[in-house]
Amino acid sequence: PGAFYFLLGTSLSTLLFPTDVARASLLVLSIADPMAGLVGGWFSEKGCNITWKQLFAKLQRIFRRKDNNKRSVDAAAGKGGPSIAGSIACAASTILCTHVYIPSSVGIIDARMGSVPYMNISLQSRIFVGILTSLTEAIAGRKLPMIGKVADDNLLIPLVVGGLICWLSE
Repeated sequence: PGAFYFLLGTSLSTLLFPTDVARASLLVLSIADPMAGLVGGWFSEKGCNITWKQLFAKLQRIFRRKDNNKRSVDAAAGKGGPSIAGSIACAASTILCTHVYIPSSVGIIDARMGSVPYMNISLQSRIFVGILTSLTEAIAGRKLPMIGKVADDNLLIPLVVGGLICWLSE
């Protein structure tokens, strides 16, 4: 199913967004998503990885005053799932990928069409896109308590990135 969602996500992205935005969103899907898995796996092999599940379980223990549900919190803190290191790698890769195809300059001169404005986004917007992409990658394909099963990341990432770039462009 991952290949199908990859094809669907890339097809929808190329149909819905301008060329530079579609390229940037496909580059993010092709680079940032695998980087999250590679970095998360590398940190896991080194034994210094922490998953989001483990972090939330520790935070629950810290902020909870009564120990009535200690067993359920510890059971939820199992290994596996998206890691914090992988999410940081995904966010950093997304920021770099958006920098490649969505330049910060104001315009371009084209001999055939005259002046065609770029879609440009600020550094703060790139960071915002990176954070939301890493969150999308972390929750995609998972079953969440009040939402249910979230769609595959290969479908969501290009649509989220492209939509955010279009929304945040100046």
